[in-house]
Amino acid sequence: MPDTLIAALAGFATAAIPALVTWLSSRRTAANEERKTETNTDVSVAAAWREFLTPLRDEVNQLRDRVTHLQQRVYEQEKQLRTQRSQLEQQEQHEEKLRKKLAEVFDWIESGAVPPPPERPSWLK
Repeated sequence: MPDTLIAALAGFATAAIPALVTWLSSRRTAANEERKTETNTDVSVAAAWREFLTPLRDEVNQLRDRVTHLQQRVYEQEKQLRTQRSQLEQQEQHEEKLRKKLAEVFDWIESGAVPPPPERPSWLK
């Protein structure tokens, strides 16, 4: 009986070992193919993201350039407005001085004062 058992086990081992090796090999090949497919999918997704992001980055850069240009224009316009405001304030101050002088002249005329002597020529001063 032990010989038949050994022969049966040897026959089973002869049939099972190649089947087991084939099964393990196919399983390993399938796992490698799955990893390869995942890698290809990851690469294609990364390429798709690059294709999607490149125009967006270009547009963002264009918008940054436009914002910088508009900020420069705003700065120049503010500078121009400050200059105009300063000139307007100077004109208003000058106008106020002239009004005061004119008011003094009218007060002097209304008070009945005699006219002032004529101005001396500059060569007599």
